[in-house]
Amino acid sequence: MMVGFEEMVLKCPEGDARTYVRDAIRCYESGAYRAAIVSAYVAVCFDLIEKLRILASAGDAAATVETEALSNLQTRHERDDQAAIGGLLVFERSLLELFRDKFDFFGIDEFEQLSRLRFDRNRCAHPSFTRANEPFQPTAELARLHIRNAIEYVVSQPPKQGKAALAGLQATVLAPYFPSKTPEIVARLKGSGLGNARPSLTKAFIDELAFGFATKGNPYYSKLAIPPVISAVIEIDRVNALQRAIQNTQKILANPDKDAVRMGAALVVWISEVAEALDSASKATMSTWLAKNEEESLAGIVRRALRISWLKDDAVKSIPRLTREQMGRISGDLPTELLEHAATLFSTSPNWDTANSFAAKVAIPYAANFRASDIDMIFRNAREGKGDLRGSHGFTDFVEALYNVSPLGAAAISALLEQHGHEDYKR
Repeated sequence: MMVGFEEMVLKCPEGDARTYVRDAIRCYESGAYRAAIVSAYVAVCFDLIEKLRILASAGDAAATVETEALSNLQTRHERDDQAAIGGLLVFERSLLELFRDKFDFFGIDEFEQLSRLRFDRNRCAHPSFTRANEPFQPTAELARLHIRNAIEYVVSQPPKQGKAALAGLQATVLAPYFPSKTPEIVARLKGSGLGNARPSLTKAFIDELAFGFATKGNPYYSKLAIPPVISAVIEIDRVNALQRAIQNTQKILANPDKDAVRMGAALVVWISEVAEALDSASKATMSTWLAKNEEESLAGIVRRALRISWLKDDAVKSIPRLTREQMGRISGDLPTELLEHAATLFSTSPNWDTANSFAAKVAIPYAANFRASDIDMIFRNAREGKGDLRGSHGFTDFVEALYNVSPLGAAAISALLEQHGHEDYKR
């Protein structure tokens, strides 16, 4: 559905540029299409000059030089220096090139569209620009297109785009108190200028995050915050960010460097939308990587891999390899396959120290999640001596935790204890 002008205007911050945008819309609605195009271009010029001043006030050296030059020309003009008029006209005519070349603000297509606006504005405002006897007669569609482009490519955008914007986003992501949960990350990134970002900035940011995450020496390298940040960018702009993230992840997994592959695999298990869209070569790499993985964080990797449809079988095959130490590092909700493995490891603890440690790190924290079959196995193995649980304070604390939090209820826990000869542990 075609977006209405009022909705477009809401994207524009208050100021002179927004005023000229509204003028352009009023002209368009009254059928004055030449005036609409002229006002749209004036809005662009006002806004770019204001952006230049904002960048200068923030300490941008190039912007400072340009604003000082403009201020000098304006001062001379106010003093009736006729030579300054030519300088001001040159400054205005070169605004688009200035923001493209020095501030990386426009992409190729954006610059081309705005150049057309400038060209058509000249045809509307300067009769000498055409040899025809009739004045230039723009169509309603052309006027609407130019107004839309003025808003979308300039007036609605934050001052920083391109390299400056990427540097600002990097500083935001690497800040000490950057949030860790997706909703908060989304809000923070939108507040840093990504909410109204053009597709070119979104794609460039995904590139920086993904390849930086996999490149040694990059500020983003191996930072645990990066996969959630990529997920948040996808949520903000799914159309442009998701496909870019998929493409980049596939490139990283094709890298011969094993550390890069490890980072690419982390993106896969963290971002389910990326995982489900990978090509067959990337899936094969992931299956092999998971089968050979011996990292301390393997339990957490398997936990996430179990939720990926094509990787689940490989994840299930990896579960028997998970050690008590690896399971002790896990966090978050556990799938039933990992809960069963946790029950097996706990019920076969070789000594009290092991039982106490595993109870504190895994069995007790997940007491509310164990199924009746898991608890039955733990009590049975304790009875049969397959694990040294009886007498350990870890087993005592685990039973107490079951009474407190298990959804099975106290009566069911007592019945299982009695069934396996652990009456002395009943409440």
